[in-house]
This record gives sequence, C-alpha cells and structure tokens, in this order.
Amino acid sequence: MTRARQWSVLTAVACLAVMAAGWFILVKPQRTHAASLRDQASQVDQSNQALQSQIAHLRAQARDLPAQQRTLAKIATQVPDSPALPTLIRQLSAAADGAGVNLVSLAPGQPGLVQSSQLGAAKPSGPSPAVTSTAPGAVLASIPLQIQVQGTYFNLEQFFQNVESLPRSMAVSQFSAAPIVPGANPSGQTVAPGTLNVTLTASVFMSPGAAATTGK
Repeated sequence: MTRARQWSVLTAVACLAVMAAGWFILVKPQRTHAASLRDQASQVDQSNQALQSQIAHLRAQARDLPAQQRTLAKIATQVPDSPALPTLIRQLSAAADGAGVNLVSLAPGQPGLVQSSQLGAAKPSGPSPAVTSTAPGAVLASIPLQIQVQGTYFNLEQFFQNVESLPRSMAVSQFSAAPIVPGANPSGQTVAPGTLNVTLTASVFMSPGAAATTGK
C-alpha cells in the first residue's frame, strides 16, 4: 500500500471517529433531551385536559346553583329551623278567611323528635319531610297542633284544600266534626244553620339542625 493510500485510509478512519464522537457527545444527548421534553409535554397536555374537565364540571355546578338555592329556600319554608308559629298562625288564618270559615283556636304543643313510623301515619300538606337522621345537626322535630274551625260543609272542604296548599308542611292525623246546635255555639258567636265544629289534630315540622348546617 502506498503512503498516499495509507493517509487516505487514516483520514477516513479519523473522520468516522470524529463523527462517532460527535454522535455520542452532541447528537445522542440532544435526542434524549428531546424525548424527555416530549414526555413532559404529553404530561402537561394530560394535566390540562383534566383541568379543563374540572372547569367544565364547576361551570355546570355554577349554572345549577340558582335552582339548588331555590330548592333549599322552598325546603326552608316547608321545614324551617325554628317553630315559626306566628307565620303559621297567619297562614292558617289566611286559609280560614279564604274559605269563609272561623278559626276558633290554635293550640301548639311541645316539639318532639320525629320517628320514621310517624311520617307514614298521615299525609302531610306539600312534599313529605325527610326522615330524621342520626347524623349530628340533621334532626327533624314535629310540633303537635290542635286546631278548631267552624263553618259549613262546603266551606270546610275549601279550608282543607287551602291547608293542603300551605307553604309549611303539615300532617293532619285525625279530625272530628259535629254540628253546632243553634244557640249552643261554644265560641259565643251566632252561627248559621248547618254550621259544623271541626277539631283537627295535626303536626308541623322543623329542623333545628338546619341553622348550624346553613351557617345561620
């Protein structure tokens, strides 16, 4: 082999060595770094998709919030966190006036905790209240009522319909009706023939724990 040929071979080997060194020193680390960046970008993209899904869920909840607030306000009216007897008296008085009957008396008793069996004993006006829970702050109590009204059969029927439409949930467990003999009215008022005296035994409900739950 001539000297020139030897130099050519040595030069080619040197070039290959330089290229190999460049590959291991410069190109390969950059390719590894690029692959790592691609993995990081994929992870960031997955994280962004998860965040977008959470944002969409929160936006959907925000859209439903007014309806949920209206539902809670309705439940708070049906089952308040206090006896709210003055409001109940006004509601029953309006129901009696609207039906043309005389609300003679309204006698509330002491509140007591509701058992699940009590809720099925009578049909409440409006939606049925929830069964009392053993969880703290989730107690349902009932207030017994004795209501006496006087009026004609048809007026009393309208009164019962008005009671069914009361904003406050009320369960009527029993009632008794008897005709009033003219001149023997227990209220001392003059009554028309055919007037009935009706006594209702009922209950209204309250949830004392609602105040703590809602932060009142």
